[in-house]
Amino acid sequence: FEHHVVVNDPPPQRGKDAVIIPEVGLLPSLQKARKAMDVIIDINSNLKSGLELKRIEDQKRLEKELEEEEERQRQAKLASDARSKEEHSAALAMQNLFRGYRSRKRFRSVVVGAGGKEQKDEKVRQQKRVARVQALF
Repeated sequence: FEHHVVVNDPPPQRGKDAVIIPEVGLLPSLQKARKAMDVIIDINSNLKSGLELKRIEDQKRLEKELEEEEERQRQAKLASDARSKEEHSAALAMQNLFRGYRSRKRFRSVVVGAGGKEQKDEKVRQQKRVARVQALF
């Protein structure tokens, strides 16, 4: 199949008045269709690769955000554990303080009796102990 050109027409000119003879026939049409199909396939593959690249980037970003969130949760748990240990040790110190006070009071009531000066000294000591425990908080 060759291009169909009318024989009686003058040859095309090379100027502003040039006449373009359209390619007519089955072969040029198939070639143009094939070129168009190749262009569409290239565009489609570029779009697919672009979408795949975007999906991979989004997945990496999401994984990074999840890791950061896990790290924040781990840090919060460590801080909470440390805080609860401090509260436990302060409560234990207060409990020991009260037990010591109660045992000294029993001992004083049995051995010393109702002494006056010892009770005042004990109140001062007790106030100092309470101040030390309050300083823990």
